Amino acid sequence: MPLLALGEKGDGRSIALAIDGTYRLSYSSLGSETAGRAHAALWDALLGWLMRDPRYEPAQIELLSQCMAGVPLSLRVRPLPGSEGVLNVEVARLERRDVVVRKQDRVLKGGELATVDVGKLEPGGYTARVWVGTGPSTRRDFACERGGDEWADSRPDEARLRAIANATGGEFLRASEAGQLPLPPATEVAAERRVEPVMPPWAWTLLAAAALGVHWIARRKTGLA
Repeated sequence: MPLLALGEKGDGRSIALAIDGTYRLSYSSLGSETAGRAHAALWDALLGWLMRDPRYEPAQIELLSQCMAGVPLSLRVRPLPGSEGVLNVEVARLERRDVVVRKQDRVLKGGELATVDVGKLEPGGYTARVWVGTGPSTRRDFACERGGDEWADSRPDEARLRAIANATGGEFLRASEAGQLPLPPATEVAAERRVEPVMPPWAWTLLAAAALGVHWIARRKTGLA
């Protein structure tokens, strides 16, 4: 039987698989009964755990809102079923590894939700680590950005719009008051263009009929009719 050992140290994770007999999960009577899905599921889980796929982490970490510098931040934690213990949370700078927030919450059971207030952070990258009791930890990297124009209030600034309208000689009205806008004065047409045909339509029709008759008589005389 294969021997599987896995562990983590710091930010690293490693897996050791001795005597690889996992092929039997695909090429054996058991593999034929499961269509080889057990072999694929095993390696999908092993590689997913190495790459910190959230599906195989011992807990789920979510940011309740986008992290902005100087704005309070909260984390939502949900450990997997089967775990129980005191919830521990650490938030450290990503580049310096110095812990800026360290908290212990209530005793949490697997599947329960817990909200942890992290507080205000400075701009930069951070790593949040969460573990329940003495169990393995879950890591979540995130960035905290400084608020700029892209975070500004997108609603119209009425005071500024009024000032622009007054400076340019315009009118400031809300959308519901658009019907109150004064209409521009009527424009008097000082020039007029008149077009008259060379001949009336009946004259053109008469000329066309005469030309058709002449053409028909000429063809009859020449024997082409």
